[in-house]
Amino acid sequence: MKLSAKRTKKLRIAGLAMTLGCTVFAVGKLAIAPPAEKAREIVFPDGAISLSGWSYRESRYLEEPEGKFYRYEEGDRILEIEMRYITYTDGNLKKYLQTHKKIDTLLSIKQQPDIGFYGLFANEEKAYLTSCLNPRGPSTVTAAQFSHNRNTYDLQWHRILWWMLGRSDLRQWNCLWVNLSIPLDGFSQEETYSILEQSWLEWYNWWVLRDAKMVDE
Repeated sequence: MKLSAKRTKKLRIAGLAMTLGCTVFAVGKLAIAPPAEKAREIVFPDGAISLSGWSYRESRYLEEPEGKFYRYEEGDRILEIEMRYITYTDGNLKKYLQTHKKIDTLLSIKQQPDIGFYGLFANEEKAYLTSCLNPRGPSTVTAAQFSHNRNTYDLQWHRILWWMLGRSDLRQWNCLWVNLSIPLDGFSQEETYSILEQSWLEWYNWWVLRDAKMVDE
């Protein structure tokens, strides 16, 4: 059954009035309270982050992108972890490996339930694990995975309201880029990958429980 022209006109006017009201409300809020500064700072611990079976040796700050380097030892084996905070990213870690570590390689992408995706690869007698800790949602490796998280976990009604009021970005295009590496030193890639995966799970859980403060509320 079609609506009458008169009723259709009333509905259109009501819709326009609602839109105008929301716009006036948002502008009024911005005039009274300008957008808050987005919390972008990540605090990387200076001391040891405990990892089972590994002894902490040192840490130092990294630049471009900013972050922190951690070094651990277990007997003759060495575990190095780089944490870098990247902003306004598309989440394509293959591109970041090419740009910042001069590594061009195929990634073997794995998935861990309740945690997310990570990439494994070997380069110059080292085995690596790379992943992106997302503001919301599981970890990612590719641009498609990262974008899926933003569309799935960021686009919530309460965040849309904050965005309309200028208090928050609609989606959070930042992540903690993590690289773990261990020299092969005669060990097989498969065995070394297994060690990296165990350390990654513990490392991931430490940061998630700590709340890395990558997001706006």
